[in-house]
Amino acid sequence: MFGFVPNLGKLLANAPATLASYVDAQKYLSSIGTLSSEENNIVQMTIAIENQC
Repeated sequence: MFGFVPNLGKLLANAPATLASYVDAQKYLSSIGTLSSEENNIVQMTIAIENQC
């Protein structure tokens, strides 16, 4: 899906159910969403920066 393991994925690896929910949500949003991959990345990076992640 990503081509690499994101830091969040590494963190969630210790919580398999949470990781599975995150991956499922990402798949669902990409299947119904209207944002391009680049726009989706921008939104996710903006959220991470705003939350000081």
